[in-house]
Amino acid sequence: MKKRRLSRRPFYLASNGLPIDPKNVPALIGKGYALDHSANHTKAVMYYNKAMAIDPRYIADLTHKGNFHIGLGNYKLAIMYFDKALAINPKNVDAATGERQAQTALRQLR
Repeated sequence: MKKRRLSRRPFYLASNGLPIDPKNVPALIGKGYALDHSANHTKAVMYYNKAMAIDPRYIADLTHKGNFHIGLGNYKLAIMYFDKALAINPKNVDAATGERQAQTALRQLR
Protein backbone atom coordinates (compact mmCIF):
# COMPACT_ATOMS: atom_id res chain seq x y z
CA MET A 1 0.00 0.00 0.00
CA LYS A 2 1.45 3.32 -1.07
CA LYS A 3 1.69 5.95 1.63
CA ARG A 4 -0.25 9.05 0.75
CA ARG A 5 1.29 12.43 1.39
CA LEU A 6 -0.93 14.74 3.38
CA SER A 7 -1.20 18.39 2.52
CA ARG A 8 0.16 20.94 4.98
CA ARG A 9 -2.69 23.32 4.10
CA PRO A 10 -5.09 21.95 6.76
CA PHE A 11 -2.33 22.34 9.35
CA TYR A 12 -1.90 26.00 8.32
CA LEU A 13 -5.64 26.68 8.31
CA ALA A 14 -6.21 25.12 11.71
CA SER A 15 -3.29 26.89 13.30
CA ASN A 16 -4.81 30.16 12.10
CA GLY A 17 -8.16 29.52 13.78
CA LEU A 18 -10.24 28.49 10.77
CA PRO A 19 -12.85 25.67 11.00
CA ILE A 20 -11.44 22.18 10.55
CA ASP A 21 -12.64 18.75 9.50
CA PRO A 22 -12.75 16.62 12.69
CA LYS A 23 -11.15 13.67 10.84
CA ASN A 24 -8.28 15.64 9.27
CA VAL A 25 -5.14 14.70 11.22
CA PRO A 26 -2.91 17.61 10.06
CA ALA A 27 -5.69 20.07 10.87
CA LEU A 28 -6.16 18.61 14.36
CA ILE A 29 -2.43 18.81 14.97
CA GLY A 30 -2.38 22.38 13.70
CA LYS A 31 -5.16 23.33 16.07
CA GLY A 32 -3.33 21.65 18.96
CA TYR A 33 -0.12 23.43 18.02
CA ALA A 34 -1.87 26.81 17.92
CA LEU A 35 -3.51 26.20 21.29
CA ASP A 36 -0.22 24.99 22.77
CA HIS A 37 1.53 28.18 21.69
CA SER A 38 -1.25 30.32 23.15
CA ALA A 39 -0.70 28.54 26.52
CA ASN A 40 -3.98 26.62 26.35
CA HIS A 41 -2.30 23.30 27.11
CA THR A 42 -5.42 21.41 28.21
CA LYS A 43 -7.19 21.98 24.89
CA ALA A 44 -3.97 21.45 22.93
CA VAL A 45 -3.48 17.94 24.30
CA MET A 46 -7.14 17.20 23.52
CA TYR A 47 -6.53 17.94 19.82
CA TYR A 48 -3.25 15.98 19.81
CA ASN A 49 -5.09 13.01 21.34
CA LYS A 50 -7.88 13.23 18.74
CA ALA A 51 -5.28 13.16 15.96
CA MET A 52 -3.49 10.22 17.55
CA ALA A 53 -6.77 8.29 17.88
CA ILE A 54 -7.28 8.63 14.12
CA ASP A 55 -3.70 7.83 13.09
CA PRO A 56 -1.37 6.70 15.89
CA ARG A 57 1.57 6.44 13.47
CA TYR A 58 1.45 10.05 12.25
CA ILE A 59 4.96 11.30 12.99
CA ALA A 60 4.08 15.01 13.19
CA ASP A 61 1.61 14.28 16.00
CA LEU A 62 4.16 12.20 17.89
CA THR A 63 6.82 14.91 17.64
CA HIS A 64 4.36 17.67 18.62
CA LYS A 65 3.27 15.66 21.64
CA GLY A 66 6.91 15.11 22.54
CA ASN A 67 7.63 18.84 22.29
CA PHE A 68 4.46 19.58 24.25
CA HIS A 69 5.70 17.38 27.11
CA ILE A 70 9.17 18.96 27.01
CA GLY A 71 7.45 22.31 27.53
CA LEU A 72 5.66 20.92 30.58
CA GLY A 73 8.85 19.35 31.95
CA ASN A 74 7.60 15.76 31.41
CA TYR A 75 10.87 14.61 29.85
CA LYS A 76 10.35 10.85 30.20
CA LEU A 77 6.96 11.10 28.50
CA ALA A 78 8.46 13.30 25.78
CA ILE A 79 11.17 10.70 25.14
CA MET A 80 8.49 8.02 24.80
CA TYR A 81 6.75 9.97 22.00
CA PHE A 82 10.03 10.74 20.23
CA ASP A 83 11.00 7.06 20.44
CA LYS A 84 7.68 6.08 18.84
CA ALA A 85 8.29 8.56 16.00
CA LEU A 86 11.85 7.28 15.51
CA ALA A 87 10.61 3.68 15.43
CA ILE A 88 8.45 4.65 12.45
CA ASN A 89 11.10 6.78 10.76
CA PRO A 90 14.62 6.56 12.27
CA LYS A 91 15.80 9.47 10.10
CA ASN A 92 13.20 11.97 11.34
CA VAL A 93 15.20 15.05 12.30
CA ASP A 94 12.49 16.63 14.48
CA ALA A 95 12.07 13.49 16.57
CA ALA A 96 15.84 12.96 16.93
CA THR A 97 16.39 16.59 17.93
CA GLY A 98 13.51 16.52 20.41
CA GLU A 99 14.73 13.30 21.96
CA ARG A 100 18.23 14.75 22.42
CA GLN A 101 16.74 17.86 24.07
CA ALA A 102 14.61 15.77 26.43
CA GLN A 103 17.54 13.46 27.29
CA THR A 104 19.77 16.48 28.02
CA ALA A 105 17.11 18.11 30.21
CA LEU A 106 16.54 14.85 32.07
CA ARG A 107 20.27 14.44 32.75
CA GLN A 108 20.45 18.01 34.10
CA LEU A 109 17.72 17.20 36.63
CA ARG A 110 19.79 14.38 38.14
